[in-house]
Amino acid sequence: MKALAAILDYETDSDEIPPREERREERGEAVIGAAVLVATAFRLRDETSLVFALRRLADAVASFEKQQLAA
Repeated sequence: MKALAAILDYETDSDEIPPREERREERGEAVIGAAVLVATAFRLRDETSLVFALRRLADAVASFEKQQLAA
């Protein structure tokens, strides 16, 4: 638990945090990646993976929208 707290503190205090525009790109890439996983699972007719990928896509889109509203 202490190691996780130290990592989180480093990330918030670090000068290596990318500019806000790069974070937008990362969120967009997360949405695209999740959409690719959905399409792949659908094409393979893997219902379990499809449900998992759809949940990931919903989370990625919600995070993307939240970030867009904050901007």
